[in-house]
Amino acid sequence: MSPFVYDFLGNVNLFSGRVKDGAVVIGETEFSIGEKTGENDTQAVAFVRPHDIRVTREAVGPALAALVVRSNAAGPVANLELKRLDSGEQFNVQLSKEQFQQLQPKPGEQVFVELKNVKVFSDDYSI
Repeated sequence: MSPFVYDFLGNVNLFSGRVKDGAVVIGETEFSIGEKTGENDTQAVAFVRPHDIRVTREAVGPALAALVVRSNAAGPVANLELKRLDSGEQFNVQLSKEQFQQLQPKPGEQVFVELKNVKVFSDDYSI
């Protein structure tokens, strides 16, 4: 799948990083990409859908620290807007109503995010 198609199929967050030994390094954190790109130690963009981000109060495994900017719980899903502590970049997360009620995130609160189902494309992609 190309970056254009991946972006076209729905909301996606972009994280700049480097490909390294079957993983992408974003900030200081290394996330498995589950696929060999054939590239190593090169700039890349990691695509992660909002529902493929797990939010926790404590880092368990590879995670990025973020601040809750705002939240909106409507219907069966809740949308969070978060800001990375290391870069200030903002991104969106989608939680189930149950996950949102368990976490009860408040604006200004620090959380940790784990990126799942990461798709990596070369850094020459631009939206």
